[in-house]
Amino acid sequence: MFNVVGQAMSSATIAFQQEWSYYLVGLQLLYNPWRSINGGHHSNNTQGSHPPPLQLNIQLHPEEHAGRPPTTHFLHWRANSGYRRPDGVRKYVFLINDQFPGPTVEVRSGDTVTISVDNELEDEGLSIHWHGLHMRNANLMDGVAGVTQCDILPAASFVYNFTISADQSGTFWYHAHSSTQRADGLYGGFVVHKPFSRPTSRSAGSSDAAASEAFKHGYEKDVLLLIGDWYHRQARDVLSWYMRAGSFGNEPVPDSLVINGIGHFDCSNAVPARPVDCIDSSNFSHRPYLYLDPRIAYRVRVINTGSLAGFTLRFARETLQLIHLDGGIPVELQPDQNDVASAGILFPGQRMDFVLRRREIHSMQHSKDPSSSLTVELDRSYPNPALTPRQIFPIIITANVDNRRKAPETTTNTTNNKNKYRQVDIDISRVPSASSVLALLPAKAHETHVVYTKIEKLSRNHNVPYGFINRTCWRPQRDPPRPLIGLPR
Repeated sequence: MFNVVGQAMSSATIAFQQEWSYYLVGLQLLYNPWRSINGGHHSNNTQGSHPPPLQLNIQLHPEEHAGRPPTTHFLHWRANSGYRRPDGVRKYVFLINDQFPGPTVEVRSGDTVTISVDNELEDEGLSIHWHGLHMRNANLMDGVAGVTQCDILPAASFVYNFTISADQSGTFWYHAHSSTQRADGLYGGFVVHKPFSRPTSRSAGSSDAAASEAFKHGYEKDVLLLIGDWYHRQARDVLSWYMRAGSFGNEPVPDSLVINGIGHFDCSNAVPARPVDCIDSSNFSHRPYLYLDPRIAYRVRVINTGSLAGFTLRFARETLQLIHLDGGIPVELQPDQNDVASAGILFPGQRMDFVLRRREIHSMQHSKDPSSSLTVELDRSYPNPALTPRQIFPIIITANVDNRRKAPETTTNTTNNKNKYRQVDIDISRVPSASSVLALLPAKAHETHVVYTKIEKLSRNHNVPYGFINRTCWRPQRDPPRPLIGLPR
């Protein structure tokens, strides 16, 4: 049984604690940085019998948001479902407006967002959580089923209405927060652009760029990557297997991974005991790919939309400079960490932003193959015969390498680039926050409160592996259904 389903990282145990809030997986694969996302449609396959498209890039548009005054966005979402082949394997997935992943939302700090959600699922309630956003004075909008609201019942609607804090910007996302729907695709990106003041006169034009994030960090394009693990079985079936004594508490290892809704799976890896309807997309020439113009630098926003596995990203001919973690929190790097090839481990729910630049750009015009690649390596402790934990995706160079303008500046000059290039990971768990963040903390606390917590996975309730905090396990009230925030205190 364990060879069929796999086993996985013990660090994710607590995520499977409450059956109403577990989402085992959910992700998506590579893309093409040139498509609007604010309610736009990703060109992924809508038929269950054809392989996915080869590229699917999400390009963001800070220029449409960062320089305008705050406004209100009205969005209408239909939560529905259908069959897709994210990685070549046919699966029943959850959709928003028939899209997987859901529409990417782009706003600026101070904007108000009003989203009407219609539940068109046949027999499941749902709620939408806005991961990482401050819900100041708006607890009821946080979207946690059983805590801040009841499920949106089938054929019912709910309106989420909240204002983005004026001091909050960065990379966030939304996802289902009831049952296991997130693991089957009900999620999407939510990007809050940092505003800047437009110049009041033509002579002040330079201040426009000086105040922008792009000018500060030296990039010209802004793109989004939603990366995560993927199960070929329905997440509710995977959870059902786990929540029994026979699993021995070994979390099920995923079968694949996807970036922005697309992946590639080698059909020959499918386990005979669990056959799949598979169209092989593992050939390197048919894999999803990322387009890059080597003449410019990119801000790449990465979100781990999975439920279990962390991952590390590596680039073959590019360097990355980490600038933010978990939303808009700036980080402070050592000089030798500014131009490296990889970063990780990024665990589910976490985000990182980095500036991606082409390395050795001047030698490209003499190269027969200027293309590059992105490697996504899943962090896992137990095997799954179906899973290829280290997957490589091509990076296609879009511009003519000849007659190019000057390459973007980096923190290391061209002469020393070869020596400065590092084939090591940035361990994001050890990267400190920037001094500007630490300066906001008080020098001395008025009071100190110490809270002791103990998180365990215990074989109680007929040896079913539930998670416990301080020997306590909680379930939402079901009869009658009422969220925790609405119970008498």
